Amino acid sequence: MRWEETAPFQLTPALTAPAATPLRVWKHNYLGITSFYDLNYGQFNPKNRSLDAFNHQVTAGWVAVSNGKQGLLVGENAQTLASMAFCPLRLREKEAQQTISLNPFGSYYGKQFDYSHLGGNGNGTVIMQAFSGALAPNGPSFNGETLHFSLLIAPYSGDEPPQELQDFAAAHFYAPGVILHAAPPGLEASTLGEIAGYIADEKNRAALAADTPLTPPSAFLANPSTGAVDLVWDAPREGPVTGYEVQWRAAADSTWQSVHIVPLTRWHKNGLTDGQPMQFKIRSVRGEAHSNWSPEQPCTPGAVTDSSVLAMFSRVPGWTMVKIISLSLWSLLRAKIQEKKP
Repeated sequence: MRWEETAPFQLTPALTAPAATPLRVWKHNYLGITSFYDLNYGQFNPKNRSLDAFNHQVTAGWVAVSNGKQGLLVGENAQTLASMAFCPLRLREKEAQQTISLNPFGSYYGKQFDYSHLGGNGNGTVIMQAFSGALAPNGPSFNGETLHFSLLIAPYSGDEPPQELQDFAAAHFYAPGVILHAAPPGLEASTLGEIAGYIADEKNRAALAADTPLTPPSAFLANPSTGAVDLVWDAPREGPVTGYEVQWRAAADSTWQSVHIVPLTRWHKNGLTDGQPMQFKIRSVRGEAHSNWSPEQPCTPGAVTDSSVLAMFSRVPGWTMVKIISLSLWSLLRAKIQEKKP
């Protein structure tokens, strides 16, 4: 629960650019428009030469970075894993040379943009970070889950990705619909969905016929939230399963409650009492057979961070509070003085 950021597949390409002619980011949006923006933030404000996290806006399929001569396009696949905030970026400038890192399905956290070049004093940024949960580190939202994704990683020459490469990226992101004119013998199917259902049924039959030993799921974790607990795990590697059995109880009780679920890798248990310690365990199921139980995981439901006003104020540095109070008192005093003037 102390995670600040995650980088499951960070890419740091060998692309550099002088700060005077900065790197450029190309991207495609859901209106079908391909556009770009330059990483020239340091030219307006030297404090923004190195940025911890940006490029969180809506993205449809792919992002590319170029120094004008060479570029790298990274595309996602909607059928495997996709995110509208695809591929956060991190900029670093050293000795007037820019480098960049791409984090396709990760989460960066750090210093926000500095707006002092617009006349601000920085107090607003500090207050927003203290009071806005949206600006807090969101690494814990991954809950230890194993991610499965498909990426198109395509180096290219030039500035904008060639149109042919953009077409490949669009097809990789959202493949065209396919109608089958022929299917394997004995299979009545006309769409890819029906083929996928047939494959799932075959996997289930193969699982029931398997004779490999059953083992408990690995990487079993329990993560608290308000009135609930989220369980995550990895499927056992030693053979197929047809489902899982999850058990839970209050730490003070001796009786377990139980539920059987389909082959998922996470499960949400709600209706719990905040502050009441709980115990959870899980085992693999294959037909009538089952594995040993996993080690028990303790977890106490409740919000991960305190959202009270007092807790928010405690996250504001003392010197910032002094400046805010002083400026507020000076504003009131100045208003009174203006009222008394003839």
